[in-house]
Amino acid sequence: MKNKLFVIFLQWALIGVKCSERESLDVLEGEEVTLQCRFEAVSSLTDVTLYWIRNNRDGSDNAAIEATSLDPNYRIDRYPSLGRYDLKIDNTTYDRDNGNFKCMVKEAGTGILVFVKKISLTVLLKPSPPRILPIAPVFTEGKPVNLTCSSIGGSPPPQLRWYKEGSSQLLESTMILGANREEPSLSILTFNPQKEDNDATYRCTVWNRALGQRQKLETRIKVRVNYFPRVSIEPANPVRIEEGDTAVIVCKVDAQPQVDSVKWTRDGRYIATTFRHVMSAVDRRDSGSYFCEADNKLGETGKAELDLVVLYPPQVKLPNMEEVEEGDTISIQCRTQANPVPVAYQWSKIEDLNFQQEGEFLVLSGVAAHNSGQYTCTATNVIDPTNGTVRKRSGNGTVKVVVKHKPGPAVIKPSSPTGIEGRSLTLTCGAEPAGYPAPNYTWWRQSDTTVILSREPVLLIEPVRLDSEGIYLCQARNMLGEGEATSMTVKVEQEPRIVSGLQERVLRKSGDTGLVMSCSGIGKPQPEVTWFKDGVPIDQKDKSFYSITVNAQMSHPQTTINVISTIRFAGSEREPRNEIMARDAGEYMCQFENNVGRAQSAVVLQVEHRPLVTHRYNKVAADPGEHVRIPCKMRAFPAPNFQWDWMDNSASNRMGLYEEPPVERGENEYESFLQIGLVTEAHYGEFVCRANNNMGSTKTIVNLVRKGRPETPSELKADDITANSAQVSWLENFNGGLNNTMFKVQYRELGGSISDAKEKMCPAEGCKLKELGQHTTYIVRVKAVNGLGESNWSEQLSFTTQIDISQIPRADSLFFEKSTDSISFKVGNYPLSLVAMIEVRPVEEQEDAWVHLKSVQLNHRPYKFAVGSLREFQNIRVRFCLEGKNFLCGGYTEASFVDRIQEPQILTEDGDTWLVAVIVGILVTAIISLIVLAKLCHEHRNKTKKSLLKKEEMAVSRPDLLNTSLSYDKLAGTVVTQNGSSAGIGTHHPMSPENIDSSYQHTIKGDSQDSLWHNKADELMKQKQQEHYDSEYAHYPQPEEYLADLAAQYLADPNGYNLAVPKGYLMDPKTGQMMYYTSNGDPYSISSRHKTLQNKRAMVGSMNCLDRFQYCYGENGSHFHGGELAHERIPEEQSSGSSGSRQGSDESESPRKVIREIIV
Repeated sequence: MKNKLFVIFLQWALIGVKCSERESLDVLEGEEVTLQCRFEAVSSLTDVTLYWIRNNRDGSDNAAIEATSLDPNYRIDRYPSLGRYDLKIDNTTYDRDNGNFKCMVKEAGTGILVFVKKISLTVLLKPSPPRILPIAPVFTEGKPVNLTCSSIGGSPPPQLRWYKEGSSQLLESTMILGANREEPSLSILTFNPQKEDNDATYRCTVWNRALGQRQKLETRIKVRVNYFPRVSIEPANPVRIEEGDTAVIVCKVDAQPQVDSVKWTRDGRYIATTFRHVMSAVDRRDSGSYFCEADNKLGETGKAELDLVVLYPPQVKLPNMEEVEEGDTISIQCRTQANPVPVAYQWSKIEDLNFQQEGEFLVLSGVAAHNSGQYTCTATNVIDPTNGTVRKRSGNGTVKVVVKHKPGPAVIKPSSPTGIEGRSLTLTCGAEPAGYPAPNYTWWRQSDTTVILSREPVLLIEPVRLDSEGIYLCQARNMLGEGEATSMTVKVEQEPRIVSGLQERVLRKSGDTGLVMSCSGIGKPQPEVTWFKDGVPIDQKDKSFYSITVNAQMSHPQTTINVISTIRFAGSEREPRNEIMARDAGEYMCQFENNVGRAQSAVVLQVEHRPLVTHRYNKVAADPGEHVRIPCKMRAFPAPNFQWDWMDNSASNRMGLYEEPPVERGENEYESFLQIGLVTEAHYGEFVCRANNNMGSTKTIVNLVRKGRPETPSELKADDITANSAQVSWLENFNGGLNNTMFKVQYRELGGSISDAKEKMCPAEGCKLKELGQHTTYIVRVKAVNGLGESNWSEQLSFTTQIDISQIPRADSLFFEKSTDSISFKVGNYPLSLVAMIEVRPVEEQEDAWVHLKSVQLNHRPYKFAVGSLREFQNIRVRFCLEGKNFLCGGYTEASFVDRIQEPQILTEDGDTWLVAVIVGILVTAIISLIVLAKLCHEHRNKTKKSLLKKEEMAVSRPDLLNTSLSYDKLAGTVVTQNGSSAGIGTHHPMSPENIDSSYQHTIKGDSQDSLWHNKADELMKQKQQEHYDSEYAHYPQPEEYLADLAAQYLADPNGYNLAVPKGYLMDPKTGQMMYYTSNGDPYSISSRHKTLQNKRAMVGSMNCLDRFQYCYGENGSHFHGGELAHERIPEEQSSGSSGSRQGSDESESPRKVIREIIV
């Protein structure tokens, strides 16, 4: 029986093994899943037991038995006859369903396991994002460390992997999986950090099946590594520095943590702690090895070495002196100390500039006396410092070579000795050759050979007397012989001395006669006599006041000269009685002067005279209500008494007037003031200042006026004229009572338009005009300006600037053509005429000897001139000079020698014509194009302005139009009367004829019925204006249109003149007729026929103008346009005089392009 049961069990066991299955499933938490259990169908006759067993984190238990599920979320699908027993799970959870499920089929009764299926169910859970510890890792180089990456949860347990940023290579790490969702999974990365790992980023990734194939969690961490110092030294190794320069070596340290100091050492000695070590003025002792060491306390230091090489120029060491016997040979070595070693040696002789010898040794064979001297060895090396430029450096040393020989002929210095009486004179004796050993010297006079004056090289004559003059001799001798004696003549001169001087003070009265003063003096050579008054020489221009005589005679055997000079107060200005005048007062001095010195004698002449007025202005300005002091300055001797009168009575008795006590302003000059406490209208007028002394009395009138514009400056002059500047000054006149007067300087080139003139505001002392053109004539004038107005322009001044030779061009492309024995060159543009100065250096002459060959005019291009054969000279050079002024020249250019000039000539004698033709053709084409364009624009304007003619038609007939007038810049101002006669008006400053442009000297003639202009120049101007009218006046209306719109233009005069007189007309004081002023200063004005206006006043009537640019309405209803004209109003004080300048109509006003018309 047992055997039978065993067989049955074995059969079922075999069947169970055969029917056992295993499966794995994944499901997301919360989703449904069906666990399928499939087996062979069981017949209805067989009784089996079906159940599911669940094994999860809580243990093993039944999930379902037969058709009964043991969890509300479990459902059973039981069909044994179909071989199906499935477990359906709703709303899966990790805690309940994650684990192993087993489906079992057993035979009922026996319990034999018929079928079993194991299903591993994984409820997928996403892991948490990874986390790396430590959070901010700081490691030390060379010490192994761990980085731990962890992730909590996740089903199945996640995979954790390490990567280094920038690399896809997987890093080896240790993995520890979490047992459940609460336990973290770990990945430990172990590595040995190096410097390269500093600031490196490591990446940890986490993944399981819950994330899918495209999703992955990761985190990064940056690692800081403290590493040992890495040291380097800049700028190079080795570093080369020139001696005397500053050496800068920098210790570069790469360390973590950084170091704040380093340790510099040399030869084991500590020298510095700074990163940048500076050594000023290094010398050769600083050469060697330098070490920089850094320590950041990690246990290992960094260290670097640098070699410093000091470069220095050669130092030459030579003996002080080398003696040699005459006829022997001498060899001297040039010993040097240098880094690097010298590359060249050069020997020279101080006394002989032509001596040159190369090599380390100086060799002189068969020496003679002329070989004696100072020899210099110059050694040169090449310095190549680090980061510097390669340069040569030299050092030198001197050795004295002496050849034993007897002295040559004596030489006395100075060559022309002159002694001054009373002083000392030194004579020095030498020899040529000097002689060696050093010779002795002997001095004597030719007049007495027995007396030895000195045995030294130097003879001192002290003091020099007149009898010291004579011939002196000197001779040199040594142990080898004596030289030839030499003589020298010594002259003696005498400084002037006063023998009979002037008395200290002389007193005379004005009107005295016969005043004579004399003085005498001596000197050698004969002194010249000069008389001074108050420090100013009395010269030829003063001969009408003084007569000076000079007499000279010998007074000593040694030709000392006695000079007597007399000054007489006589002359043509003193006739007929040669009286003393007040102006004679002052200090007089006679001066005796020669090349040695001078002597002086002075006298003070006092002249009693009546008071003389010395103040500049006879006017004082003040406004009502102001306080004013009226000055009166007089020169008098003796001192004067002052008295002020006002309105024929003494001013001191008037209320509000106060006479101040006189004040002495200088020698014999006195000033009195009359004070007015409060100026009123009654005070304006004349105040009389009287001064008297025992010689007489003087009165002067001082006017009190209102403050106003300043007076015109005078005495305009130019000084310190250079090529591009000039200092302009003037005499300031009455300032109108205001002390803030400035001066407007106007200047322009001669011949230029006044509109091109430049202006500059300057102070009273003058100003400097800059940026002027060289060799240019300028016209200058000045006016005074204060807060109340401007003065008239001063008289004009002309001056010419100098020439700046630095701007004279040099010859360009200078060649000597051997095939033709000629030179050719080019020259840039220059405003003045130039002459080419050609010089050659002859073959037999020295290198710097140049000889003038010829001068050629630069008249026609090309500049090519024959100069002779090359065999006659070594080189040739050219410079340019101003024509007629050969001392004003530019720099030289030396020629280049060529067989034949190959470059093409752009401009030749034959080539000028075609080039000019091309240029003219281009210009003509451009002008025609501009005229056509202007014409089209003009026709377009005519169409747009047709409608204006109808609106502005007037009841008067239109006047005839004349041709356009000439520019005022080229014409003089002219008044044209009814009969056609003309008279010039306006401002014309006097100028010399040679400075006036001929274009300014036209005379304008007119006719009342025909054109005003009849001369040839005017016709040419007319023709040109007609040809270019469209292009020049395209922006102005046609005359017919303009006259229809603007009937007349009139002058609005604020000073009360006849407002009915149109601007440009003047009233003839004799006939009462109106005269047209044609010179209106407008280069584009249109002149009308000239008719009288006597019968036209009814049309004009009295005008009412709103302003200078509005219509003016007359009494008869006609309207006229009051357009602004070029001329300003005629001032009252200048309207009647022909000499006064017309205010605003002078050259300072720029012409305006306004077309004018006249109603006739």
